Order: sequence, then C-alpha cells, then structure tokens
Amino acid sequence: MAFAEIVEKTNDRDILYQMIGHIQERCKEDEKLEIVLIIMDYRWNWKKKKNIDVGLREVDKEKYGEFAKAFITDINLENFKRKNTPGQADVLDLSDINKYLQWEQKKNYIRKSLKDKVYALIENVKHKVLLFFI
Repeated sequence: MAFAEIVEKTNDRDILYQMIGHIQERCKEDEKLEIVLIIMDYRWNWKKKKNIDVGLREVDKEKYGEFAKAFITDINLENFKRKNTPGQADVLDLSDINKYLQWEQKKNYIRKSLKDKVYALIENVKHKVLLFFI
C-alpha cells in the first residue's frame, strides 16, 4: 500500500497500473489481498475522486469490506489526530466509510471499468462517423 501511495503521487499511470496488475495477480494466489484493492479504491476514488480502475468487484467489497474498514479507520484516525488539537472531541465519523462500503454514490464519484470507457468511446466514434456520412 505504501508503494502504491508513492507511485500514485507521481501521476505515472503506467507504473501505477503495472503495480495494480501485480496486486491483482497476487489476489489470485491469496484472495484476502483484495483488502488492499478496497483500501486503494477508497483512498483514491472515493476520497480523492481520481477515477483509477483498481479492478474491484462489488462481491470483493461485500466479502472483505469489514477487514478493509479496520485499516481505513486506522488511517483516518491517524489523520484525525494530526489535524485536531489535544482536548478536542476524539470522535471519528465513520459514516463516510460506511457509505463507501455500501456503494452509495458520493457527488462526482464515478466508477467505470476500462471496458465501459472503451465501449463508450467506440460508440461515440460510430455516432460521429454515422453523422458524417448522413
């Protein structure tokens, strides 16, 4: 996860997708590693709205979401402690994580697989070509 965060910050999508592909391959050997993909999806797509396809399936979130929630909560708790001064209420709001795990849509949160994007692009080109010949 730490390496993925470093690569994501470089904005080098080729290396990032190579890393994601490697994690996906490892998930075939140990499906519990889906937890890493859930955490990546939450941090990059839900929180930062980066629209990075990590290859996550709904069934993966249902199966491993609660495990990932523990890691996400720890990360958010550390960020919460750094941002707040001592003496403030030490209550971490988990509603955002719960919404994410329930696939609720956050404003401007778009999840499309690469296949859907390519299909839409092809349909757009077909439509423009058809209009050109009409």
